[in-house]
Amino acid sequence: MDRQTFTAKYELNPEDISWLNLALTAYNTETSLKHIDGPWGDYLGEAKSFGADLRNTTSLGKHALIYGVEYRDDEGYLTSPTYGSDKDEGQVFGVYLQGDFYVTDALLLSAGGRFDSYKLDESGGNKFDHDGFSPNVSVNYAITSNLNVYAGYAQALRGAQVREIFKLDGTKSAETRKEETAENTEVGASWVSGGLHLSATAFVTKIDDIVDEENSELTNVGDLETKGFTTRAAYYWDSVSAGISYNQSRPELDGKPLNDDTKGIGTAIGDTWVADVNYQITESILVGYVGRYVERLTDVADGYDEKAGYAVHDIYSEWTPFANEDLTVSLAVKNLFDKAYRDHASYGIYRNDDGSQSTIAVGTREPGRDIRFNVAYAF
Repeated sequence: MDRQTFTAKYELNPEDISWLNLALTAYNTETSLKHIDGPWGDYLGEAKSFGADLRNTTSLGKHALIYGVEYRDDEGYLTSPTYGSDKDEGQVFGVYLQGDFYVTDALLLSAGGRFDSYKLDESGGNKFDHDGFSPNVSVNYAITSNLNVYAGYAQALRGAQVREIFKLDGTKSAETRKEETAENTEVGASWVSGGLHLSATAFVTKIDDIVDEENSELTNVGDLETKGFTTRAAYYWDSVSAGISYNQSRPELDGKPLNDDTKGIGTAIGDTWVADVNYQITESILVGYVGRYVERLTDVADGYDEKAGYAVHDIYSEWTPFANEDLTVSLAVKNLFDKAYRDHASYGIYRNDDGSQSTIAVGTREPGRDIRFNVAYAF
């Protein structure tokens, strides 16, 4: 595999012109992947993508307007000496406007939207034109100097794009394929008092007409709804910090939990706890610990097995011997106790059409104990 990426940025921000803060980013990426002596012979895949984003920020006192245009051009190639060549070409063009307005010193209102246009010419003759408008609005209110609450609603659109390169000669898009549209609603709160930090966020995300592979076609397979929340508590002392977080997410496709066969969309994972501790022993020496505990996944689709829970522990240390921090020496041990487990988010055990366990696609276990020593020098 080989990848080459070039990125160029330009900024114009005169101090005496408040309405002008221009930023331009342009990029070009080319990736190639050779699959030699595979089950269907030799294959060469290539992907090319170039694009640019031009935006300006206008300051209006405490308020700000951000507006701009974005363009991306993608091409995908797949070549085989036995089966010939296939090519996808796609473009995405978008315009957007976002405003941040302080209604009062404590109340921030953000609102905006963008219009996107997707075009795709697929190998095999299918052509798609998808476009639409995506608005968003959110409020952030500082009730006191310690307590902050926020709420937001946003829509998004995604049209047909260049397919995975090694599927260009196989899975085609259905002629009736529509764009995917999403809605996300989020509410949350945070509280800070001295060294104590508390936060919580709840969300509901809906994606209508989500696309997946069905009967050897990429087509709209249903509506995905994900409900979840996350909380975190942390405390910071002079040289020690410690925190714990909890995350729960329940994704369902047409009312049924995601499973390992919905790999084109995603899969479900168990409730997750993460604990972290950092200790700054001296100005130059830091040590830390991160523990992740994933609960057993019991909310599974009919005919699928529950996923076993697991706990993984990592430790790390960092030494910066010089005051300017040019030299950093670090040591990390991941999966300290050499736990054998499968990550819930990785591919698990698939089912054949008759419901029997597949003998081909069984997810691999995660790495065992992983010890890494690193020396970095910046100049």
